[in-house]
Amino acid sequence: MDDNRARTDPLDPECIGRRPSNGVRAPDLENALHHFLDDLEARNLARATLRTYSATLGSFSNFVAGQGLQAVTEVTPDVLRDWRNSLTRTYQPSTQTRMLTQIKAFARYLVERNWLLTSPASALRPPRYDRKPTLPFDVEEMREILRVCESTPDSRALVLLMRYSGLAISDACTLRKDALSDGILFLHRAKTGEPVTVPVPDCVIQALSSFPNVSEEHFFWTGKCLKETVTKRWGARLKLKFRTAGITGGRPHRFRDTFAVELLKAGTSMEDVSVLLGHSSIRVTEQYYAPWCPRRRERLNSIVMRAWSHDPLLVELHTQT
Repeated sequence: MDDNRARTDPLDPECIGRRPSNGVRAPDLENALHHFLDDLEARNLARATLRTYSATLGSFSNFVAGQGLQAVTEVTPDVLRDWRNSLTRTYQPSTQTRMLTQIKAFARYLVERNWLLTSPASALRPPRYDRKPTLPFDVEEMREILRVCESTPDSRALVLLMRYSGLAISDACTLRKDALSDGILFLHRAKTGEPVTVPVPDCVIQALSSFPNVSEEHFFWTGKCLKETVTKRWGARLKLKFRTAGITGGRPHRFRDTFAVELLKAGTSMEDVSVLLGHSSIRVTEQYYAPWCPRRRERLNSIVMRAWSHDPLLVELHTQT
């Protein structure tokens, strides 16, 4: 390598963390973090998503401040690895993985703004861990949940709505009345902004009309408090219902899991389930529901078995038996 050449190769380790020589002056690190958060808010992301980003950036800001770092160019791969390692004392692996994804987005932002030459987070790896399997409610559990909800028609309606629409609790408890027309539900998922259109059975429509709605526009929400507030309140109510029903590990998201898994068991393709769930990518759907897709298992099994016919050793072994 020519030691006299200009070090501008982005793959050169000495370039990582350097500011481009284009005259662009980077703000200090704290201001860069604020710039990034402002950019996220300008993109109109969901409040819940912004909260998680804010928590991640706050964690990183506190860490670099404790290290005495102030300049954007001081964010090196080693600094990011040290920050990642510090997370293990406080956060579960799944949360660590999300935080690493978000800090990588911040590093890309620094490059896009020409405040750094290359991303110092490109080689940052998340922790390995065993994901907990998706656990839908079985039929008996659903019957028991509905039984304990008989005395509270609004709770019963919310349970049926989530089970047969696949809506997350934040979308379900803030559902507008005009989102339901002629048995068809249409809305945009709060978390991803993806449009969702799904028919709901008559029992759901009847349940939604079986109790006095709390406002003119919504079934379960007055519209006067934050969406996060009403979501927490309903989450707490349903948690009590699960406890009364004797459901171990009961949580509202399992209604959404039940919706997805029952569709897959009925032969619905992963692609169609992804659309119905409002996922931004089929990769998200596969991450959680691939083990529940019999069509995929059968297709993969047939591929393997079809390959046997081209294996001369197997042909010989079958002949011998």
